[in-house]
Amino acid sequence: MYDDDIKMLDEWFAEYTDYGTYHHTKEEDGEDVYAVSASDIELFCYYLKENGADLIGIPCMIGNDGIWFTSEDLKKAKFY
Repeated sequence: MYDDDIKMLDEWFAEYTDYGTYHHTKEEDGEDVYAVSASDIELFCYYLKENGADLIGIPCMIGNDGIWFTSEDLKKAKFY
């Protein structure tokens, strides 16, 4: 992903912090992680579909509570 895409994604995460979906940075929180709660995955996927032109994948971990990935994973995102 390009820096502009990551910035756009950061803005999306800022809107959903009350629902278990968050973005922590190493500088502010001591860890580099984006987390999407299971209840927000549909919204997250819709956002990516509408704003992630030709995005086909972000490496991530999947668990019962949702998904999570790092800024390095975003840099490795695959596009069609």
